Amino acid sequence: MKESNRILNLVAEFLDCYAPMYITSSRGTIKNYRDSLSVYFDWLETEKGVTCTSISAASFGVDNLREWVKWLADVKGNAICSVNNRLSQLSIFLKFLGNKEPGWKHLYAEAKDMDRKKSPKKHVTGMSESAVTAIFNQTDQSTATGRRDLTMMVLQYGTATRAAAILNLKIKNVHLDDVSDPYIQIINKGGEPRICFLPQKAAAHLRKYISEFHGVTPQPDSFVFYSPLEAPGVRPLSHDAYDKRIKKYGLMAARQCSEVPNKPHSHQFRHARATHLIEHDVNILEVSKILHHAQLETTMKYLDITVDEKATQMEKVNGMDDPKLPRKWRNKDGSLKDVLKRTKVR
Repeated sequence: MKESNRILNLVAEFLDCYAPMYITSSRGTIKNYRDSLSVYFDWLETEKGVTCTSISAASFGVDNLREWVKWLADVKGNAICSVNNRLSQLSIFLKFLGNKEPGWKHLYAEAKDMDRKKSPKKHVTGMSESAVTAIFNQTDQSTATGRRDLTMMVLQYGTATRAAAILNLKIKNVHLDDVSDPYIQIINKGGEPRICFLPQKAAAHLRKYISEFHGVTPQPDSFVFYSPLEAPGVRPLSHDAYDKRIKKYGLMAARQCSEVPNKPHSHQFRHARATHLIEHDVNILEVSKILHHAQLETTMKYLDITVDEKATQMEKVNGMDDPKLPRKWRNKDGSLKDVLKRTKVR
């Protein structure tokens, strides 16, 4: 097969089959992959004169990628984070390309080694316990949508997980009645599975929700929170749809509670839960484990812990093995399963 035809066929296979099956179920993310490839192809055509019949593996060489990245920033005015995202999405396609054609594996290796500019991290606005409660209270519990939305928010806040983990949760990864301590198994940001034990109220909401939305015998591979535009359980609710619901409730809650931030979003529930655990005297090491941060310093920065607060937290850490100190942050047997039950989930 001609090289150009092989590449174009693999582009279609990547977008239509591989990415939806093995990378993500999010339509928005698939669209981002498609957009990044489209932008790169447009650049190849307009700046390099590459066409459908002349495109080759060499078109994805590192020199071209460097020029493209510079063009995105200087000509198109893309922000650093947008440029990095475009390059990362194209790199994932190149990894797929190399897996299909071993002779092209170097393309991904070269793209992966390219320097990325560091962009300033977006600051996550804090949210008080009163603000969280006010948002929860806006859901209309007389409607199925309202009951679903409350369950999603209570579950995310209670487990301090990312929204993607909740939205991609499947029935087979929920363990409520077959264990002594209810838990869910999620996929973290790095693609690794991990267990999240559920606070009592979060477990109660989830149990009631599954009974209502999935019936007596739920299908194991069904998404727990699914899109109403498809057959039940087939496709997860999109991240955009979830955030739109939160913004709606936030706007309503702000009329009653001045502590509700402007345009709240899903990640603020994760940030808020971690902050509230610290406020309730849960040890910073434990909070770091709950957030699944690889480094304690990441948790410190994430929660905007000041120098003085850091010293206080480190005193707790340094004294955690002192038998005279009460072990507020762990059980007698050293397990972690009850840590998230320290504060109430409203």
